[in-house]
Amino acid sequence: MNRKSRGLCGIWLLGAVIIAGCGGKSSPPPAPAKRPSPAESPIVLEIEEISFNRNDFYTYLASRYPDLKLDRDHPELLSRLFDSFAEYQILRYRAEQAGVCVSADELPELSEKLLLPSDSLPRPILMETARIQKYLYFNYFRQQEVTDSEIAAYYSSHREKFRMDAEVHLYQILLADKDKAIELRGILQNTPDRFEELARERSISPEAVNNGFMGTFEKGTLPAEMENVVFSLPPNQISPVVESKFGYHIFKVTSRSGQRTLPLQRVREQIRMDLMSDKLRLAYETMLAEARESLQIRFKTENLDFSYTSQRGEEADETDHENSSAPDGDVAHADVADPGHRSH
Repeated sequence: MNRKSRGLCGIWLLGAVIIAGCGGKSSPPPAPAKRPSPAESPIVLEIEEISFNRNDFYTYLASRYPDLKLDRDHPELLSRLFDSFAEYQILRYRAEQAGVCVSADELPELSEKLLLPSDSLPRPILMETARIQKYLYFNYFRQQEVTDSEIAAYYSSHREKFRMDAEVHLYQILLADKDKAIELRGILQNTPDRFEELARERSISPEAVNNGFMGTFEKGTLPAEMENVVFSLPPNQISPVVESKFGYHIFKVTSRSGQRTLPLQRVREQIRMDLMSDKLRLAYETMLAEARESLQIRFKTENLDFSYTSQRGEEADETDHENSSAPDGDVAHADVADPGHRSH
């Protein structure tokens, strides 16, 4: 992925509108009990003049995670999903305030620019996703940049992150019989240039098809019985026979390098992406802070049909919370979904 695409991918992740299956690959819990009708569904969230009831929350979950089965025995997961629902509604409200629209003609170009998973999203959800991402991009993310001086300063103050241990380019011949390995090593000592040929013909390791080339290894990544031999072996010399649980090995190192610090030009782009990710995260947090400050946001977690817990693991008290982007002031990144029913 090129630098531009990776940067936009960071924007997409910080916007938190990827359809991420919250259930993961684990077995889902049992299906929930029957939900109350809209008439009897209590309010769980208010943003300015707009109210969201408990049914709205479950409609959000059904539209985003249709295969996820939830019940009250999983309050922590339900709590994080409620955080996601709340943040989504805040994002949607701010996009509406800003008058952001996405037309059908604009959608393909916008999807490509913001790396939206257009092939996997239903169109209504994709449209809402694109609208929120467009709002975030043009109001918070597009202005972010990483300068060369910032990259140089980060490299200078974090040089230990870019230190590489000694490494070797390693070839091997693996045999199952010790006597045959000793015999073959004798041949190689007299004709070391036949190593690759004999690796192809006689080695039983998978690397035989690649002339015995195992790869490049840093110190500390090989089994001890191999590493002690390999890292003391001069380039292009043949090792003694090394026994392991796999059989009998003969090694050859074609090149080696000592412990070193990677030069700035090798790590420049990775540093740029790391710094950009930090800036995008800060911009996103700034957006949430502005929403907390400017909007009246009231959480009524006592009306949820499970025991809401904050991300700090505390049970929410049964009071309204105003001017906060979550009951505990810290919301999980929201998915974008078909908003479902909203009561005014």
